[in-house]
Amino acid sequence: MAVQFGSACFPSVVEAAQAAAAAAVGHVLPAGGSAYVVDAVPSGTGSIAYTLSEIGTSATITHTSTLTFPPCVLLGAADAAEAGWLVVAAWVAVWALLTIRRALV
Repeated sequence: MAVQFGSACFPSVVEAAQAAAAAAVGHVLPAGGSAYVVDAVPSGTGSIAYTLSEIGTSATITHTSTLTFPPCVLLGAADAAEAGWLVVAAWVAVWALLTIRRALV
């Protein structure tokens, strides 16, 4: 089953976790007068191991978080084709009403 992270769908939870970890790497988080640089690597199915390194010192904080990814609900080509046919049907209905109106006048 495909899962979604951000604006992309991934075929597995492992690949979504890899994308989530890659998106977090390099961010700077301010906390309590200090700033930390984030490093993140996937660790297991749907888990990410975060390492926060304090800027200017050698202090680090590690945390592993398990993420739950929702099923993919992005629109695809089939959805666009269906919507396109609905627009075509609306235009045909308007054309039919205009043709009937012209015939009656």
